[in-house]
Amino acid sequence: MSAHDHRRPIPLAMALEGERVRVVASWADTELRAYLAEMGLHIDAQLTVRVRIPGDTLVITHGETRLAIGEEMARKVLVETELSGTKTLANRSLGVTRSRC
Repeated sequence: MSAHDHRRPIPLAMALEGERVRVVASWADTELRAYLAEMGLHIDAQLTVRVRIPGDTLVITHGETRLAIGEEMARKVLVETELSGTKTLANRSLGVTRSRC
């Protein structure tokens, strides 16, 4: 797998707990895109997935701000994972634990 595979955009809903990501696009309509931007979820925003709550809610941080976002909304936000310390897409599907270097 090439290094570029680490940077393939995925829906925010697929990001793992502890993963740091960067927003690269949105599938949202104009109204939802404006709402997301008000919360700080705009293109190039750096986010960290803190907790995955049963019932399909993600708790994320953007700077010092903590937000809870539903899976449906999180599916409409495309992100890239950071290269250092994250799982590859292949490992993500296999459930391989992240290694710390």
